[in-house]
Amino acid sequence: MKRILILLSLLCFLSVCVFGQAIPKQFDYQGVLKTSAGGIVPDGNYPMTFRIYNDPTGGTALWTETQTVAVANGIFSVHLGSNTAIAGVPFNRIHFLGITLGTEPELLPRTMLTPSPYSFMSMDIMDEAVTTTKIQNGAVTGDKIGANQVVKSINGLKDDVAFIAGTNITLTPSGNNITINAAGGGGGGTVTQINTGAGLTGGPITTTGTISIPNDGITNAMLQSNSVTSAKITDGTIATADLANNSVTSAKILDGTIAAADLASNSVTTLKIADNNVTAAKILDEPGYNYNNTGNSNNLYPLTASGQSFTSVTLNAPAAGFAVVYAHAEVFITHTSGTMDNIILKVSRTSGDITTPSYGLTAVRIPAAYPTSSVSGIVHGASITAVFSVTAGNNTFHLNAYRSSGASSSLLKPEIAVIFVPTRYGTGAELNDNIPVISDTDLILGQ
Repeated sequence: MKRILILLSLLCFLSVCVFGQAIPKQFDYQGVLKTSAGGIVPDGNYPMTFRIYNDPTGGTALWTETQTVAVANGIFSVHLGSNTAIAGVPFNRIHFLGITLGTEPELLPRTMLTPSPYSFMSMDIMDEAVTTTKIQNGAVTGDKIGANQVVKSINGLKDDVAFIAGTNITLTPSGNNITINAAGGGGGGTVTQINTGAGLTGGPITTTGTISIPNDGITNAMLQSNSVTSAKITDGTIATADLANNSVTSAKILDGTIAAADLASNSVTTLKIADNNVTAAKILDEPGYNYNNTGNSNNLYPLTASGQSFTSVTLNAPAAGFAVVYAHAEVFITHTSGTMDNIILKVSRTSGDITTPSYGLTAVRIPAAYPTSSVSGIVHGASITAVFSVTAGNNTFHLNAYRSSGASSSLLKPEIAVIFVPTRYGTGAELNDNIPVISDTDLILGQ
């Protein structure tokens, strides 16, 4: 195909009003096609490709569109952007239109676009392009101003708001700051009478006098929650008479700040505690009891000549204190001849220990109180009660027993129990004094 030249007569305009909504980026283009010899190309429909570039030669196309264009007498007209939307072209500088006919090379030179297509830029305002002169007076309202940008009003006042200094007041502006000062000597006056409010006594005062707080004048409502701490109270000075009935509630006491030393003896009575203010969390938990037994009436546990543990119990003490331990077992004796051997039962911290007792009676001895003739099936009941010092945490106690030699003996139903006693209830010796002593004769059943 012969090389075709193009003579361009550019007619460009926006296809819709620039003030419309959703304005499409389209424009019209018209030109004349001639052959290389200068003649008019034959009438017909020709495939044509249109491209927009930043440069008159070379470069990469910003936009491309292909149309089949009708040519009559060499003249053609196209509506660019009708097939492919014109996107990616900012129209903020000079652009050039390149045209390709069919498979021919792109026609040269490219056509520089005239101003009409640049009206597209009015749809995308450049940064900082809107100046004061472009804004109509009164057009910017408070609704158009973003939050946290400007002060829109002062106490409901708008537009020009002036600060006016009153009597003995000065205003000093400095940059964006306004300093307000009260001049010396202002605010003077004469007090003619002082009245006393709730919780005070001594008024009204018109000349001289004393305002004071009477006994029981400070009520619950006058104290800030958690304001009274242990450091503000002299140890042992709060007595029953110092407190109004039901005046001390949980909200007025900082958790964990009142110790025993802060309270006078017997100062906190039922009347001084508001209803439902003492909860389980405020009461020291001291369960401290445990029990264990081994076997039943059908089981026999043979004794040996060395100490051994037949049952044990563990106490989880909440604090240092004392453990009162009770143990009991029945001894089954089969004696064949000679003097009956001694049988010893003992409560101890160590398994198998039958040596030194702690406080008081922790070991009992079943006496040799039987004839030398053969006996069988004699049963003795033995009980032990003892006191031990304990520390916080787990403390284990054992019921130990042994026989000297000779006689065959067994334990039946050995059992042991322990109770925790806090130190405030007495010393170990005092507790031991209150434990009844069990005599040897008390241990022999049926005697």
